[in-house]
Amino acid sequence: MIKRSNFLILLTLLILAVLIVVLTRANAPPPREEATLTIIRGGAVLQIWTLEQIKALPDSKLIKNNQSASHQAESGVYSGVALSVLLEQTEPGLLTGAAEIITRAADGYTASFSVDEIMLEGNIIIAYAKDGQPLGQMADGGSGPFRIIIRDDVFGTRETKYLTEIEVD
Repeated sequence: MIKRSNFLILLTLLILAVLIVVLTRANAPPPREEATLTIIRGGAVLQIWTLEQIKALPDSKLIKNNQSASHQAESGVYSGVALSVLLEQTEPGLLTGAAEIITRAADGYTASFSVDEIMLEGNIIIAYAKDGQPLGQMADGGSGPFRIIIRDDVFGTRETKYLTEIEVD
């Protein structure tokens, strides 16, 4: 009889513990999207930008419609910061004498841009939102948290999704 009552007490405590864990997780705030973007020159890290820091810079918007031969066209209003502004905020005159800018993504994708493309006003932004919604992480099926958007690239082939690093070369 004592063994049975001990078993019931333990079972009740176990059920209560599981309920507490489930209810605690259900009421927990959603995980924060940790996003950083590293700027590099000559192999040295110049700055690591957070999402909050980038959002504090002057906002740029691009209305973009990417055409594709392999899948449905993608369109939307992207919000972000001009790539030229971010690089100038990283280090004034950073683009002076640079040959190209290389973008790198979490999935290994890279693309390069000339300084002239970057300096063309309103041409390239580092987007963090589309149609007012965060781009989301690669692990969640998103295209961010940062993404390069190019106004003058109809097919978007160099629009680096999952952007993590920019190198000034």
